[in-house]
Amino acid sequence: MDSQSRFLAGVKYTHSSIDDYSTYEGVNKYEHWTLVDGYQHGLKYKEQIYAGYFTYSHQWKRLSIKAGLRAEHVRTDNLTSHVVTKKLDWFPSVQVTYSLNRLQTWMLAGEYARYIERPHFAALSPNPIQLSEYAYQVGNPQLRPTYIHRFNMTLIYDYRYTLTMGGNLHTDLIREFSKQDAANPEISYITYENHYRENHWFVALSTPFQPFYWWRLSLNLIGVRQDIRTYRDSKMQSHYLFFGNALSSFSLPFDITMEFRYEGNSRLYSGNSEVAPMHQVHFQFRKRLLDDRMVITLGMNNLFNRMASYSGHLENYSQHTRISIPSSGRRFQVGISYRFQQGKKFRQKSVEKTIGGERNRLTREFK
Repeated sequence: MDSQSRFLAGVKYTHSSIDDYSTYEGVNKYEHWTLVDGYQHGLKYKEQIYAGYFTYSHQWKRLSIKAGLRAEHVRTDNLTSHVVTKKLDWFPSVQVTYSLNRLQTWMLAGEYARYIERPHFAALSPNPIQLSEYAYQVGNPQLRPTYIHRFNMTLIYDYRYTLTMGGNLHTDLIREFSKQDAANPEISYITYENHYRENHWFVALSTPFQPFYWWRLSLNLIGVRQDIRTYRDSKMQSHYLFFGNALSSFSLPFDITMEFRYEGNSRLYSGNSEVAPMHQVHFQFRKRLLDDRMVITLGMNNLFNRMASYSGHLENYSQHTRISIPSSGRRFQVGISYRFQQGKKFRQKSVEKTIGGERNRLTREFK
């Protein structure tokens, strides 16, 4: 068959709510517990999303096209401040793939889509979370969702080598922002804001190599130009960013495998905060025994014990924080696995993945 078409349509309803409150008590001069004024906060919030979508896909010889449109009507009820908002949004998308030769070893793939990212509920909550004597975090109930235009073009060779160029254009991007407490400038806090515009223009290269039968090398490199306009009347600021990871695997005699993995990024920028460059190297040694039924693994993550470091630039001073926690520091791994016999594989039921995304907004915490 030289051509074929397919239609798909559906509807979806999502209901999310939050009832978050906190109270503080102190002992008065009569040694009675009483509420402390100014420390009572709460947020009762409800969100309902009614959505409908349809997609159309068509394949004709070397050309494949898939287009879709999703409509969403969202109603949010801030029961604390008695504010109700309603909005209807449209989200188009299109994907085009073209094979440059009959064997499909050379292909071009392009796509465009409009997306929405709603604030997670921890970012909406006005309840402060004390981090230290001089710092705390607090959400912003007035946050608006982020709208994103995403587009890219990818050149694919031999199904493995890819070169991608594209952009992500954000409106009302939700960013963490450091500020000084109005009552005490020596105290700082982190909150969330909508930034007017932020555009990311990127080039991504993925290249798996195998120079020798015993050596495999995989590289993934991304270069980004980040253009930021924090507020409508702000000047555009530009930064050049780098992200990369590499995996080098060596197959040695006696069924031994060694792997070295690198992952890193350049300095990152968000509002008036910065994340210091991070480069980590991981190592793993594997030995197979008993006809591959037993595998012994030795490894070390974060070989050079690199730690995350953050900076916030406030009106009167800058603050620098270095995070050192066991879960992200140098870690040793030792493992032994043994496979007794091949068992039956049960069919796994699946559900719509986007439901989990809505659930994460309910349970996500400050990070």
